[in-house]
Amino acid sequence: MRRVGALLLALYSSSAQDRRPTAATESLRVSIASHVATTCGSVFSPSVIRGYVDARVRSAGITVSSVHTSQLATEVDCAARGPRAGDSGIAVQQCLGYSELVSAPSRKSGVSLANTWRKCQSFVCVGGRCESSMRAGLNTLMNSFFTDFEKTRRASDLTVRPVEVLAQAPAIPPAISGRSAQNTAVSIRAAAAFYSLYILACIILLLYWQFRSSLTFLHHS
Repeated sequence: MRRVGALLLALYSSSAQDRRPTAATESLRVSIASHVATTCGSVFSPSVIRGYVDARVRSAGITVSSVHTSQLATEVDCAARGPRAGDSGIAVQQCLGYSELVSAPSRKSGVSLANTWRKCQSFVCVGGRCESSMRAGLNTLMNSFFTDFEKTRRASDLTVRPVEVLAQAPAIPPAISGRSAQNTAVSIRAAAAFYSLYILACIILLLYWQFRSSLTFLHHS
């Protein structure tokens, strides 16, 4: 039973770590916005689009809040196809844009949203397939956003990491030099003990031969 409990605890800890947001997403607070042009009529619902984007952002570990540092907005525009198109379908262009708060002294709040990423996609829908086409296109745009966001985060980590390494560098040499000095002292003591024993053995051997020579001389005398 103890082994089973330990295994369950390890699995829970592992899953909790997998759900833990990265340092880049912990401080990120995003608001979600959606705008559907009047030319689309009632084909698309802004609340449905906003709910889909909201779910994708939250699943990525990013905080969604009205008190935000950035904004992810969708824009949908529609245009009826002309008689030359041969059908009554709707030409749709949907865009996904990401904006970040920047300093703006001219504003009363002192900040404003500046667009830093934007991509668009066009498609044609007919009849009741408009919403499914919209979801498929928006899914592609969201995947593209997360991919580019991850690249930007990694590039930011690479520029910050060398500074952190340099800041920690002075603390490393003393530890290394301390271990080296300790190892050197041990080696010196070991060498001194070896040579002391060697010299002592030579002295004992010399005294032994002198004592034996004296006995031999007395015997012959």
